[in-house]
Amino acid sequence: MLGSCVTHIFLIKAAELAVLIDSPATDEERVCPILNLIRNPQPVSGTVVRTRAGAPLV
Repeated sequence: MLGSCVTHIFLIKAAELAVLIDSPATDEERVCPILNLIRNPQPVSGTVVRTRAGAPLV
């Protein structure tokens, strides 16, 4: 698990710095959601709803 986190951090920093990484993808990398989002960015939207602690969810 830790190796996967370190790989994600490495890939994110490489993407931020526009560093090309030329290495064959492993099966784990092919299904990695972080790597796939770096390669194919998608717009994300959402809403934050604040509630009081213990209040019923609607």
